[in-house]
Amino acid sequence: MSLETVAGLVADGYNNWKSIDSVHNKVHIGSMYTVNVSTTAAAGSTVLFYIQTPNTTVQTHFIAQINSSIATITSYFTNGTVSSSSQISYVKTAYNMNRNSANTTGMIFGTIATSSGFSTYGGTIYEQYQSQMPAYVGAIMSGAAYTEWMLDYNTGYVIGVTCPTTAAVQINVKYYEA
Repeated sequence: MSLETVAGLVADGYNNWKSIDSVHNKVHIGSMYTVNVSTTAAAGSTVLFYIQTPNTTVQTHFIAQINSSIATITSYFTNGTVSSSSQISYVKTAYNMNRNSANTTGMIFGTIATSSGFSTYGGTIYEQYQSQMPAYVGAIMSGAAYTEWMLDYNTGYVIGVTCPTTAAVQINVKYYEA
């Protein structure tokens, strides 16, 4: 193993070793991924973003940021299930943030085809918040805190974003596997 893999040290080009933080190191060793899913929500609807972790023993460290053009209510659910792949209307590929790495991920991301109610997809709410209205209407703003979650193995998660009026909604995800 290299010093970069073990200790988070990288050479700066002058034969000096520099320390980088643990998350930054995940990019260097090829285990950090990114994905974003964008959609338009109809007035009074809830956009359901779906995340499925792989059936492995690798821990997934997950950070999500929700962006919207209006104030929204965002709910995070665990143990959400999708009864068939046809319920996932849009599947998005996660990309390794080290473009020289051949590592891939088993995570699945997408939107659920219908928002007929969270109970349809099961799950337990574990966090809910309301974003603030942007100071400049129509601009994309950040509505989420940067909180890292360690996700369970082989588990479905649903992030619901409820919009009182028509809005652009996006989820930006960064995660690493360790």
